[in-house]
Amino acid sequence: MPDCHEPTTDAAPAGVPSTGSALELPVIGRRRFLAGVGAATAGVFLAGLPDGTAAAAVPAGASQFVPLPQVVRALDTRSPDDYEFSELSGHRVRVELAGRFGIEDDATAIVATLTAVNGSSANWVTIVPLGTSVADLLADNKLVSMLNLTSAGQASANLVQVRLAGGGVDIASRVACDVILDVIGFYRPVAGAVREGRFVGLSSAARAIDTRLTQGDVKSGDSLVVDVTKWVPASATSVVINLTATECTGPGYFTAYPYSSSKVPKASSLNVNAAGETRAAAVIVPVSNLAGDVRRIRVYARRAAKLIVDVTGYFTGPTNGLSENGLFVPVDPVRILDTREPGTIGRLWQGWTVEGKVPGAGATKGVSAVVNLTGTDSRGPGYLTIAPARRRLPGTSNLNFTGGLQVVPNHAITPITSSYGYQVFASGGAHVLVDYMGYYTGTPATATGQAPVNPDPPGIGPEWTLSIPSIGHVSRVLEGNGTIITNQGHSWHWEGTGFVGDDAHVASFAHRTTHGGIYRNIHLMAIGSTFTVTTLDRREYTYQVVRRDLTNGVPDNILAASRAHPGRTFSLIACSRTDFLPTNTAFRIVVTGVQVGWREL
Repeated sequence: MPDCHEPTTDAAPAGVPSTGSALELPVIGRRRFLAGVGAATAGVFLAGLPDGTAAAAVPAGASQFVPLPQVVRALDTRSPDDYEFSELSGHRVRVELAGRFGIEDDATAIVATLTAVNGSSANWVTIVPLGTSVADLLADNKLVSMLNLTSAGQASANLVQVRLAGGGVDIASRVACDVILDVIGFYRPVAGAVREGRFVGLSSAARAIDTRLTQGDVKSGDSLVVDVTKWVPASATSVVINLTATECTGPGYFTAYPYSSSKVPKASSLNVNAAGETRAAAVIVPVSNLAGDVRRIRVYARRAAKLIVDVTGYFTGPTNGLSENGLFVPVDPVRILDTREPGTIGRLWQGWTVEGKVPGAGATKGVSAVVNLTGTDSRGPGYLTIAPARRRLPGTSNLNFTGGLQVVPNHAITPITSSYGYQVFASGGAHVLVDYMGYYTGTPATATGQAPVNPDPPGIGPEWTLSIPSIGHVSRVLEGNGTIITNQGHSWHWEGTGFVGDDAHVASFAHRTTHGGIYRNIHLMAIGSTFTVTTLDRREYTYQVVRRDLTNGVPDNILAASRAHPGRTFSLIACSRTDFLPTNTAFRIVVTGVQVGWREL
């Protein structure tokens, strides 16, 4: 407790970013790229329903997935003489796809891996149907990004599914960079049930391997064998996984490929940019069905790291039953959740969950949604998991943060529930963006739980800003040596009392006449008046005055008075005369407010 220096004489009282703004879009540059990308065959999504189970009539635009025999590089702006593309005005290129690369003329959408190499600064990259006005989307704050790069020299890859318009796509970037497009397959329109080319999704993602718990690092140049037999039947042609690299030893890439392949493809599935990084990417990989009814894939590590493989589902083959479920219905990319927008939940705190609904027909005719999930303005290390709303969360993640203020995207296919849609859980806190690309036909799952109840944010210690509008008071609340702090004219956080945000009693002390006398007029704080305490991480806690006590100068008695009212309280303490006026060092005034609310600024 600081020393009191209160004379009995009077003294004079002491008086995000949303990338929604319009931007000029110059031509995509031709710069050095760090690593290639790749993928494998795929199908159409079906979750929670057995083969042969019929759904409602096929909606307009419903399509069957057709995998290409091998991944085809359709664009690499690093080698402009080797690829056909048009440079448009702005940081934008156009690629004609229908009728080329094995893609049929009537294709409705493509599945591909999009890679960007950031040349000079923070950047985003998006892919849209041919002819879409990126400038208009920016002006209307409707642009969705597929890749986010936070500093110069980064490489980033992401799986994309995008509707074709006029047989092609446009790729746009905020600043000059190189882009690569590796096509995995395409969707063709169908009128009814199909056997192969359907994706059967697990009701909940399952962890196939985590080398943190087994062998540790997968060494540079080695390939990890992953057994997926438990989740993938013999009839499957390929598997969908979420591949995560963690505790990376440096910049590099990782490639998922068939177990039976004799060579590692000249492509990557996931890129990392620094030692210690944790990154994840959705990957589609052909499955090798081995003797003994065993199904495996491999993951090559260009740089040593620990690897995690989570299985999302698998693709059916020609021996599977006919079904109309799981056909893909593509839509123009649209943002369906952005917690940065006013009126939303705001930036999620540690352990928080946010729910969202799928728009249009997908809400009632879709078993699952295809989205690009982005976490931005992360509060610190952690992860995001997307899953059907009001059902048990899987023990897996979709994307990871290794620190604060990061922006990380990843492609995801998430089952949804009837009436409630999807949920996103944030282990470490972040803003959440969900961009919707389409849905897979079928019946949404049934919710089995209640709406999430988010815990209060963790308490936080000083520095705080104390504001008491009724007496015109604003001061810094600091912790440390109480005598020094109060003699400098600040409020002192009484050592041993709680932090704001905790279920605790908090107390602060300051002078009433000397050293600025910042608490001189706290006796004028009326019962029912309010004051606020603001934290450095932009939380504002509001307290309402509920009592005013007088006690002697014994610290235990002072603290007992500050704890007299139940709940989360904040008490202002200063020396006082017995009539509550300034001042006498033998007595203390204790003005206590109870927390009535909080918000993030």
